[in-house]
Amino acid sequence: MTLVIQILVFILFAICFAWIIKSFDFFRLVGIPSSIVVGTFFLKVAVGIGLWGLYTYVFTERANADIYKYYDDGYLLFLQLRDQPVLAFKFFFGIEDEKITSLMHDTMHWNRDYNFGVLNDNQTMIRFNFLTSYFSHGFIHLHTLFINFLSFIGLVALYKTIHKQLDLPAFVLYFAIFLVPSTLLWGSGILKEGFLLFSLGFFSFTFFKWLSNPSIRYSYFLMIGIALLTIIKPYVFLSLIPAIIAAVIVRFTQLKPIISYLSIITSGFIIFVFFRELHLFDLFDLLQQKQTAFYNVAQINGAGSAISTPSIQTPTEALIAIPEVLINVLFRPFITEVHSIFYLLAAVENLLLLILIVTMLFFFKKPKANQLNFLFFGLFFTLILGTLIGWTTPILGAVVRYKVPFLPFLFALIFSCIDFNKINQKFNLSIR
Repeated sequence: MTLVIQILVFILFAICFAWIIKSFDFFRLVGIPSSIVVGTFFLKVAVGIGLWGLYTYVFTERANADIYKYYDDGYLLFLQLRDQPVLAFKFFFGIEDEKITSLMHDTMHWNRDYNFGVLNDNQTMIRFNFLTSYFSHGFIHLHTLFINFLSFIGLVALYKTIHKQLDLPAFVLYFAIFLVPSTLLWGSGILKEGFLLFSLGFFSFTFFKWLSNPSIRYSYFLMIGIALLTIIKPYVFLSLIPAIIAAVIVRFTQLKPIISYLSIITSGFIIFVFFRELHLFDLFDLLQQKQTAFYNVAQINGAGSAISTPSIQTPTEALIAIPEVLINVLFRPFITEVHSIFYLLAAVENLLLLILIVTMLFFFKKPKANQLNFLFFGLFFTLILGTLIGWTTPILGAVVRYKVPFLPFLFALIFSCIDFNKINQKFNLSIR
């Protein structure tokens, strides 16, 4: 396929996706003009192409660039399997075959040195790029277009979910979901974050639909959402489990949200301590192993963003470390730690987060009773995932990407506790 044809195919799919976004009811967001919604999709595509440019012409170590890791392996497998449809089918759906196993030796990232007993999410992205290669035939920007359409679906689903749960000005919520720098940047490249945002949005949308109407239909969709999260980032789904259980308890009992959520978290921690003492399963040893593995990777690759993280070998050490690791995850890198454009964006975002927290303290709005379940859901998901990231990830460059899943929830819940009417009156503004 010539470059001209590849570009024409790209344009054709871009027009098709824009038409879908403009025409289908799912993409109609309350308070947001459709032109802005379509424009945001193309902004994401442009950011994704820009990220490709940075990893191609500025940070030129292709073997260590995630956008190329999974693309290169996926395209290589496409070249080897495109004329063998039966083998291609088996590969995509994970059906074992000796011929496929032998092909895996030619890939660089199909297998990982450290799995820790969870699914290998590298393989999900390689399969995505393998499938997309049937349309792109090696034109990488079509992969960017496809992953952005998926992530955009997830973000729209998150917007609809949160808009129904919280009383927020439309453009404020739109910023929280679509335009937070880390979400926009890392959710727009050919990276796991794009597929993760799709999966998280799909799950959140169906879970809260199911919570209000626990029908068989929504139960099926909920299972699909769980499966999607599990194949791309199992630990994100694990971080959601306590919040899911607590949200269900609050919905179907008269228990107050704060009691439900704290009880589930406390019970879960006690269970893990109990398992450790009985030598059944040592979560803290597993987390320490993952932290050590990250240090080893940082040393091998010469990562310049390694930071000191506290020991978490015992339950007591893990508890004591929580404030420190949450500060690392939520507020680092600091402005003084900036040494690249990625760090600058992250530092500005962290500064914005701090400003919003201070603003919330000065212009606090008490949440309504019917909002508390969702607010605690988002808060505890943020704290649990943030703590897991902080415990195990001593590389700031990885932290700024790993926290992408909870950022829409975090910004939305902070905004929901800010009284914009008071701000409008005090500063003669019209935020709505």
